[in-house]
Amino acid sequence: MPYQKHNHADVACNVPAKLVPVGIAGMVAITLLIIAIAFPVQAQDATEAPTATPVPPTPTFPPYPANDTGIYVTTQDFLNLRAGPSEYFEIRDVVAPETTLMAIGRTADTRWVQVVEPSGRRGWLFVRFLVYSGDVVTLSVDGVNPEPFIRQAGAVGVTTRETPIFDRVGIQVGTIPAGTRVELTGRLGSGSIARYQALYNDELFWIGSWNVRIVSGNTLRLFDTAYLYPYGRILRQLDEDLARTVNSLNSIETIWNTIAAGGAVNCNSVPSRVSRNVTDLDVRQEALFSPAVIALDEAVANTNAAIASFADACGRASVDDGAFVTRADVANARGSIEDARLNINIVQSMYAPLQRRDPLISLLAGTGGGPGVR
Repeated sequence: MPYQKHNHADVACNVPAKLVPVGIAGMVAITLLIIAIAFPVQAQDATEAPTATPVPPTPTFPPYPANDTGIYVTTQDFLNLRAGPSEYFEIRDVVAPETTLMAIGRTADTRWVQVVEPSGRRGWLFVRFLVYSGDVVTLSVDGVNPEPFIRQAGAVGVTTRETPIFDRVGIQVGTIPAGTRVELTGRLGSGSIARYQALYNDELFWIGSWNVRIVSGNTLRLFDTAYLYPYGRILRQLDEDLARTVNSLNSIETIWNTIAAGGAVNCNSVPSRVSRNVTDLDVRQEALFSPAVIALDEAVANTNAAIASFADACGRASVDDGAFVTRADVANARGSIEDARLNINIVQSMYAPLQRRDPLISLLAGTGGGPGVR
């Protein structure tokens, strides 16, 4: 299976390139010139490839924590385990795909998560290629006994009055004086009724967005804990699924339009097939999403059908050293693209109303201050 290059992680890449010159005159003749290109294999993380340096027999890292945080991350690729939350820190290990580790810390923007290996070695992984479980936002900001580093605060606010502070389950535990400058490290929801997680006296609390004036940073970049709620998870995953589908659809539409016009298309440019990540379990709990998810499934199926038609043509040409697609092939592919576009428009038209009906809005607009209030 070919790999693709990602930012912040190095991924192997070895894909053959094929050129498709196309012309249509009753039938579209496709003659493929197959050019084998050997791409260099690269591993994880930003610009440099990681090297798995042997671990000294007596590590100097802190011991494995006695308390289980209950928060775990699973790698989706080979990832560098770094000494600190940046590609500028040394690589301590290379973690294999599908490895599950306990998380013990995070950066303020939750772009990096600190983990501990069973051996006791600690390090940082880039979040983009992790699947996580548990309440990540409760992890210690800046990690547990981290190596020294300097960072910029993601968002900073100043309290506009004596501000009630709440714990994770919504119980008021004190107040912050007016005019206090606090770093914001998480959020629940957005806009004027959001709740912000604030770092105050080295502890994490929750405050109402109406009690703080933002003086630096962008609160939308804060880690959003709405993923803990089925409705919030579906909204986020639906948005991500839709974006991926649109990207692949745009790519395959350009390819088939080029073929229809008699142009040449490179077989190395086969778009990635797409899939839905919104789970059926969540949809059963939030039935309002059913029509949108059905439309998304149609868009995904039609997009993949158009991609498969192009991939099949490239495959035939590589075997037969010359294959054909008919006008009907082109028409069918473009018909699939048109159907996919129609269903994408349906999903997009439903997304904003579903977002406005998020029950979290009512929750946050009610009395109380903590995100755990129900």
